[in-house]
Amino acid sequence: MIRLEEIQRGLTLVGLEPTALCSVITVVPIAEGTIQVIYKTPDGTIKDRILNRADESSLSVATTERPWSFDGEGDAFKLAVEAKRIDLAFLFDPMMAVHTSNVDPLPHQITAVYGRTAAQLQTIFDKLPEATFCFDIGHARQVDPTMQEAESFLRLFQDRIRQVHMSYVNSQSRHERLNFESIQAFQRVAHRLNPSVPVILETPVQSGEIDDEISAAEQVFAFAAGFVRERKS
Repeated sequence: MIRLEEIQRGLTLVGLEPTALCSVITVVPIAEGTIQVIYKTPDGTIKDRILNRADESSLSVATTERPWSFDGEGDAFKLAVEAKRIDLAFLFDPMMAVHTSNVDPLPHQITAVYGRTAAQLQTIFDKLPEATFCFDIGHARQVDPTMQEAESFLRLFQDRIRQVHMSYVNSQSRHERLNFESIQAFQRVAHRLNPSVPVILETPVQSGEIDDEISAAEQVFAFAAGFVRERKS
């Protein structure tokens, strides 16, 4: 806000034009509380406007500001940078969560979380042609949320799967109830699962929640053509 008495030649004002900064050429007093301002717009057009007290609240002196300021809170900035550094740590250490955790995981637990690629399994199955495996679709999504690696697993080794374990696996590798996010991800590969292979729900539920959880699991296969799943308790 600027008072009428403070408007003078040479000032650059905000508010004379809706979307432009205007330079004051001269000010002509007209009456008490009323002036005529002659100003120039950025494109060089000369204009004038009658101002009174009611216009003071919409006018202000334009200030030159830097595109970036460095007056933010330093501790908040360091916290954000550290969070981003941890977020990207997997690029340098694929098992960062193991190395910074307070647990001492067993080898098979590390494998369950970080998994193996389809190419690695192909090498194993070439040496063990009769080998089979359990496919944990929850951990598969944890390792690769795009489910592309899971798609490769099922496409190449569908006939070797003897069980499918299903749950939502959180960032701490803990099993939780199925949610919309996990169901939507599992639906991308459900058509690759053999209907004859049993699905084991690893979701922690109370006895009164079992039917609801089974119904949630059935949604995974809702769009898989010809997929009929028999419930077993």
